[in-house]
Amino acid sequence: MEFLSCTYASICSGCDWLLKPASEQRDLKLENFKSTWSTVNGQASLPSEIGWVTAGVGGSRDRIDLMIDQRTGVYKLGFFDQFRTGLVDLQGCPQLSPALEKWLQEFRQFRFPIQRGSVRLRVSPSGEKGVWLDFANVDIKTLLDERVLLDSLRAVAVVEIGQKRKRLVEKDGRLKLEDPELAPWFETYSGDRKIPLYAMIGSFTQPGFGVNRALIGETLRLSEKISTALPSGRLGRVAEFGSGIGNFTLPLALASDHVDAYEVDTLALEGLSRTLVEQDLTEKVTIHSGNYQGEKASNLDFTG
Repeated sequence: MEFLSCTYASICSGCDWLLKPASEQRDLKLENFKSTWSTVNGQASLPSEIGWVTAGVGGSRDRIDLMIDQRTGVYKLGFFDQFRTGLVDLQGCPQLSPALEKWLQEFRQFRFPIQRGSVRLRVSPSGEKGVWLDFANVDIKTLLDERVLLDSLRAVAVVEIGQKRKRLVEKDGRLKLEDPELAPWFETYSGDRKIPLYAMIGSFTQPGFGVNRALIGETLRLSEKISTALPSGRLGRVAEFGSGIGNFTLPLALASDHVDAYEVDTLALEGLSRTLVEQDLTEKVTIHSGNYQGEKASNLDFTG
């Protein structure tokens, strides 16, 4: 299928190239890659092989980030329009997986008494529904005090609230926000093996499971190609910058001698640490917590 049909294609900013056939999108992305490569690497030659990996057209997202806005007096939940002057009220989206589309329709029944805020909807590999509400502190307090809306929401989904992604719970007869709680909201892969990844609803992940499987598969294919070209015939020590919750860390650990994982997000590293323990891979991964960009990265020693 070359085109993905969408009611909002001409007005929504969610998909810039939706009206272009897949073949044209591929050519445009290749040109963008060449331009970026030239900017970063000057006259250096492009890699001899540039792969094209796709998870198919549409139905591939298992998380979505949306805005709520009713400053004009009309409640809207959706993406910015193409001019970023307002929101497109999203009744549905062909990019969503069936499970996430169903969750979106259910979530649309909740109307929050706020002027503006952001929302992340997510479904886990097991089908559990989650929502992260990023609202102003005064709006969060109002919702906690009123509690009826949040009670209804937490009856159907796991709820995280605020920049610190705190978990909504009931304690001593009151709704409260407690420390973030890790759960297997995502997964990575090693061949046919599915590996649960501990994270929060608000954690960064790839947009969907199918997309991620394609990315991991290509990464492992290239890793194997590199290892066969090495004198040892194997992938030795790997340095990964921006490991996050371990999406690439775990597959690489299983395919190499050792992985050094560098990450600044402490909550993501908590998830990675728990996953490594559960998968019995703590001896194969060394975690480095901190910002390793720029000069700090240039001073690292990879000779060990």
